[in-house]
Amino acid sequence: MYSHVVDKEAPAKKRTRKKSFYLIDVIERCVINHKGKPRAFWTKEMTFLKKLMKQYPNEDFWKKVSLKEVTSLVAFLTSEAPYIKLKYSEFNFQPELKTEEIKLGDKIGDDYNSAAKPKTIKNFLK
Repeated sequence: MYSHVVDKEAPAKKRTRKKSFYLIDVIERCVINHKGKPRAFWTKEMTFLKKLMKQYPNEDFWKKVSLKEVTSLVAFLTSEAPYIKLKYSEFNFQPELKTEEIKLGDKIGDDYNSAAKPKTIKNFLK
């Protein structure tokens, strides 16, 4: 009956996360009372986080490490700078591996013969 009406597709599904790393996640983890803040707060915190990411560029660090909760990320640029520097160096620490070969000398003494012991009572009494 309504041949001129084009079938509408189902409404688009809600977008799922495709990236593995979002800056907002870091802010939500590190900043106290971030919920319900105005847009200016989020742009300011994004700016500070991008500055921090220039100083400490390892993305895995920002994904995995749990940092102190602060009122603003500017604290990590000023008063808490030694704290975040320490956390970053701990995260990226790789101990030195020594790969020296141990050279064993020649064999000394006789081999131990375990077959000499009697295994049963009958063999013991012989």
